[in-house]
Amino acid sequence: MSFPDDLPSLVQQFAPIVYFHSAEINLPCSTEWYLRQVGYMHVTSNGSEPYAPGSWAPEAFRFLGDDVNDYLFIPGDDGQTWDPPPAAAAIRAGDLESATAYVHVVPVTADSLGNSVEWLDIQYWFFYAFNGAESVVGQVRDGSLDVHASKLTNLSYHQADWEHIVVRIDSSLNIIGVFFAQHDGGTWVYPGGYSLVNSTHVQVFAGLGSHASYPQAGGPYWIQAIGELGLALGMADWTEHEPGSPIVDYSEAGRAIIVQNDATQWFSYSYAPPVPSWMGFAGHWGLPTSIPYAGAIASSLTEIISDWPPLLQVVQSHVDALAGALTGILLSGQPLLDWQIQSLELIPCLAVLLSQGLPWAWPEEGPENPPYQAGWTSEYLVNALAWDGTAWTSFPAPAGKATSGVGCVTQTQPDGTALIHAAYVGTDGYVRYQQYNGASWLQEATINWQTATGTPALAVLNGALFCVFQNGGQLFYSKAYPPDYGFPSPRPLSAPGAYGIYPPTSPALFVLDGVLYCVYQNASGDSGAGTFSCVSYDPQTTGWVQASPPTSQYPGMSNSPAVAITGDSAYVLYQCYGATGALSGATAAAAQDGPAWSRLQDSVPIWGLTQPYMPRSASPSAAAAAAAAAGQDDSVNVAFFGASGSQLILVGYDGSFWRLIAQTSVAYVSGTSPALVTYQDQPVAFYLSST
Repeated sequence: MSFPDDLPSLVQQFAPIVYFHSAEINLPCSTEWYLRQVGYMHVTSNGSEPYAPGSWAPEAFRFLGDDVNDYLFIPGDDGQTWDPPPAAAAIRAGDLESATAYVHVVPVTADSLGNSVEWLDIQYWFFYAFNGAESVVGQVRDGSLDVHASKLTNLSYHQADWEHIVVRIDSSLNIIGVFFAQHDGGTWVYPGGYSLVNSTHVQVFAGLGSHASYPQAGGPYWIQAIGELGLALGMADWTEHEPGSPIVDYSEAGRAIIVQNDATQWFSYSYAPPVPSWMGFAGHWGLPTSIPYAGAIASSLTEIISDWPPLLQVVQSHVDALAGALTGILLSGQPLLDWQIQSLELIPCLAVLLSQGLPWAWPEEGPENPPYQAGWTSEYLVNALAWDGTAWTSFPAPAGKATSGVGCVTQTQPDGTALIHAAYVGTDGYVRYQQYNGASWLQEATINWQTATGTPALAVLNGALFCVFQNGGQLFYSKAYPPDYGFPSPRPLSAPGAYGIYPPTSPALFVLDGVLYCVYQNASGDSGAGTFSCVSYDPQTTGWVQASPPTSQYPGMSNSPAVAITGDSAYVLYQCYGATGALSGATAAAAQDGPAWSRLQDSVPIWGLTQPYMPRSASPSAAAAAAAAAGQDDSVNVAFFGASGSQLILVGYDGSFWRLIAQTSVAYVSGTSPALVTYQDQPVAFYLSST
């Protein structure tokens, strides 16, 4: 059974109804309403260029490809103050009349057990002009006592706010589950855990100030807290459903607009919605600011503790009991009991939280566009297959949930054994790292402090494991060392041409003659007409420098590149624009002033890839996404997904000819690319399947 061939009607049929707290003063609006009233700041290496409202064209976004550091701003608003000027306060308040849900539709073709399904994820994204005051909450549980006190804080303030939910339906139009996004994560809720209006419209309760989505009215829904001995202090959300409180029914005509449809296989007319101009904006929707931590949190906690008898009573009772117990313990030499240890641990926690002299501030900035956020992409399972020379066999795969493809590299240990390093983007937008030691995949670790878009790339240089990834239009890198491979916070990859990168594709890494190279697609002219770009990292100078070949000598790059190392050469393969649209390639050999680039001969066709890329208006392509590559002895292996059917295809190049090695049917996620490594002299391919 297939879906009804009317996507706009399905979107309206399952659109949610959002209920707001009676104290909410920052309500949703449309992006168009917001863009007409805000300014634009273009940030370059030479300084900033402000554009006041009305002096820039929201329908154009003229700096696409060079806007990763740009941001929008509400005139007259510093993003911190409780009482902005009236004009800024009016923009912060939003506009219920224009409130619109922006919809992204994603196909789901397999359940968590790998069974084939036909499910549809309908993402409803809501926009707000301002993220308002959230709550600092104290909670006391002491016997039958369970009470709360709450104070609002501006620690959460930032201009603009994107929130979303996901309604997952099957082809019989049953709701399978609903994802409620909350802060940096969220939760799937299944039938019985949420309420519906008219059988299909999910009730969503927006957190006061934060607008995080919840299936029920109430609270506190803890964001972050510390707690011991029945006492909890921290940040929390409250939701409410009271008569007269604001409500937005996104099922009303015109309230839900499709901005991206990835499920064209189930809609025969291949519904292609018009793409709003702001969808390509890689900057932030609000002013970057910094909220003083002490004033925002500590003062709120001080008010709660000093003005709230239940909490004072509990703290005093534990202090008295602890003092008496410690006197006896010190005289007897007996060890502390658990509750006494917990009481001692509580004292420094309170001291830190209540300190008025904290030296740091909480950074806030407007959110990124939905396509650059983790929630835009569904989470997938990682799968792996190995080619043993005669047949494909199952290979262990990382156990984590991924929202990007897998970047991987092998490393030979001093004892001759080999490791596989793998990296991918997790459901919260941060890069996950796992290692395969020949027996199992070790527990995943997170590279914190900077989210990623696209697939990360890995390479080993002098024993250090480098990870490079893109976020918006900027490349970032982090490096880790054995044996624990703990990655520090990523740093911007600072080299000419390595920022303002558009569109968001994925880089590739390789090492030649002791130098690390990063190859990536950069924009040139129209969106997608990318150029072959490269930077290098020399461990002697610990700096990145430009190493791109002359643009005129290479066809435009239209997708993420792949690299294979054989002997003293690196083969870079990529889809390209040109007369034939053929997969093109280049080789790099080490040279004194950077790599010596040379073109792969145009007269040597790559098997099955004579037309891997064609414009959407043209006939279907022969390859569904970017290729993957890995060296094996003196040959180059390339893996890609065939455009017709669910085929994983493996081909090889011996320096003169391309040949088909193997192909097999796999249930891969449409639009994603495979990864390829050579492990124990066998090609191993990784790919994603739907959960």
